[in-house]
Amino acid sequence: MQVDILRAIFSKDLDLVRKLFENKSPNIPLTTYSQTALHFAVIKNNKDLALLLINELNAETNPYDINGWTPLGLIGIEGNDDKYEIAQFLISAGADVDFSNRNSNYCSPFDFAKDNRDNCPEIFKLFSKFTKRASWKKKKALIFLWELERLRLV
Repeated sequence: MQVDILRAIFSKDLDLVRKLFENKSPNIPLTTYSQTALHFAVIKNNKDLALLLINELNAETNPYDINGWTPLGLIGIEGNDDKYEIAQFLISAGADVDFSNRNSNYCSPFDFAKDNRDNCPEIFKLFSKFTKRASWKKKKALIFLWELERLRLV
């Protein structure tokens, strides 16, 4: 069954995906790494699949695989601004940029994007808007004040 779902995902056959999940949870692991269909929506950068999974099939927005990586975390790890639109959708649907667990060494999607900010500045900016980490928000405020002071000196 999982193989059929993966084939439907990779062939972008949303009707077949819908049919295969008819009496099943969209949160079932599809691989030995416990990746869900939503992980594969991100891997394939398939926003339509993500919309189907979350809006129609009620998929969880923060499922994590055996490495502790959520779909949003995969975007941060990959460091690719091409996935901005799907990241935006996941966040609007409730995906948490600060989600972490021990499997991911307590690194969150925000942490991954911060590490990759040179490769994916737009993803990093997006995740920065939604982080709830006080230390980062404080640091951003200090950087902003420093920039203001620098501009006054020019």
